[in-house]
Amino acid sequence: MRWSSPSNWSLGGQFLAVLTAATVLLVVLVGELAARRDRSYLRVQTERQYAQLLDVLQVTATDAIAAEDISLLKHLVSGLGKSDSSLHTLEILNADGRVLVRWIRPLSEDAETFAPSVRRVVVEGQVQGSVRAVVDLTPALVEVSARAQATRIAMTVLLLLLALTVGGMVYRLAVLPLAAIDARLLSLREGELRDDFQLDAALEFRHLASAINGFARQIRERQETDAAHRDELRELNRSYLRFVPKQFLDFLDRDSIVTVQHGDQVQRTMTVLFSDIRSFTELSEEVGAEGTFSFINDYLTRMGPAVRANNGFIDKYIGDAIMALFDSPVDAVQAGVDMLRTLAELNAERAKRGEKLIRIGIGLNTGPLMLGIIGEDLRMEGTVIGDAVNLAARLETLTKKYQVPLLISEDTLRAVEAAVGEDGLDEINRDVRFVDSVTAKGRSTKTQVYEVFAADAAAVREVKREHSEIFGRVLRAEVPAAALRITDSSEDPLVQTYRRIAAVSYGERKPRKLEVDKDFVWE
Repeated sequence: MRWSSPSNWSLGGQFLAVLTAATVLLVVLVGELAARRDRSYLRVQTERQYAQLLDVLQVTATDAIAAEDISLLKHLVSGLGKSDSSLHTLEILNADGRVLVRWIRPLSEDAETFAPSVRRVVVEGQVQGSVRAVVDLTPALVEVSARAQATRIAMTVLLLLLALTVGGMVYRLAVLPLAAIDARLLSLREGELRDDFQLDAALEFRHLASAINGFARQIRERQETDAAHRDELRELNRSYLRFVPKQFLDFLDRDSIVTVQHGDQVQRTMTVLFSDIRSFTELSEEVGAEGTFSFINDYLTRMGPAVRANNGFIDKYIGDAIMALFDSPVDAVQAGVDMLRTLAELNAERAKRGEKLIRIGIGLNTGPLMLGIIGEDLRMEGTVIGDAVNLAARLETLTKKYQVPLLISEDTLRAVEAAVGEDGLDEINRDVRFVDSVTAKGRSTKTQVYEVFAADAAAVREVKREHSEIFGRVLRAEVPAAALRITDSSEDPLVQTYRRIAAVSYGERKPRKLEVDKDFVWE
């Protein structure tokens, strides 16, 4: 059986152990002191008793000793020995030390003896002899031991009663309050912050209980304050994320907007989306400033979820325009399609209210860019910079020229094809068609531009697929260019563009450079 260290015992257990050990030690010590006192007292009394006996014998036997009357001496010694059961040896010696008479009582092996002082017999200044005695203390010691045992028992009972009384008082006045304090401190460590601790104990313990209650209140109030601060910080962080998206911070490897500094930057390959409302100035003039704000907020509230639902984030709002970033080109294209479908729902609501329908243009481009923080210490802003960003913005302006809502660059289309793989190409190509080759301002190479028409009505999509197929056959010289001249263009604004490209391809018209706007030229 293994015993735990006393230091691991409870306060009550330690107190009981100490009280028991102290009581036992005190009983043993008191019993031993009582026994020694009784033995010492016994020797003193024996010395006194037999000193008197020897003094009597000395007086009685003086003449017989001097005359060496053996008969009389034997009579005296025998009478004394028989009358006193404690006498072991009684001797009378002459002046020369010769034993005149001796009386001896047999002793047990474990008997304890005691020899009183020798009495000398002096007559007229001359030593005539001496009287000696040896006393058997065994009977007296047995009696003393019995009394000592009774004393021990009485002392034990008395000390136990005293120990129980004192121990009970100490346990009640000290151990129980300390145990209660320990239990309350343990509950505090476990997070139970109650401040109703009371003790029916001494004033000092009540003061300690009051201090513990105050400590618990302080901790609880501090926790409540910390919780309020955490909620405030959490709300503040959520508010900050409305201005600087979390994805932006993730790309910069920042945990919090607090750690962002101007100059933080990282290079990534991303897909940039730009969208803009057509004829927004006219709309603003019609509804006024207050109506414009209300309209923009309603419009952006509908478009934002379409971006976030496809794992993108809005980098900034530029009036009615939206600039969004995507890691995946597939997500970016789908976001553009979802924005157009959301616009269709909004227009359906506006039509019911008799309001003017809204048209938007969306441009997408994929490429390397720098994402980071610009500004100065007191005013910073997250943004992206690069040729890929500029081309996406210019593609959005091209939607006005070609009268289509969603244009993507060749880089975006190739990135989508690489992402979906061969199994997904047919599905992608069903709703994507070539638009034109254009040269963006500042570029020396042409950029092929494509329309994504997955958001169109089913009938319009079929017409656009048919025209795209015919256009491809014309360019491959499988059918004459006249095939495009007879095609009904009422559902497709790109027919005129296709006819122009086909005429140049067949040599019917010389290519010429025409300036669309400040950003593009085309042949």
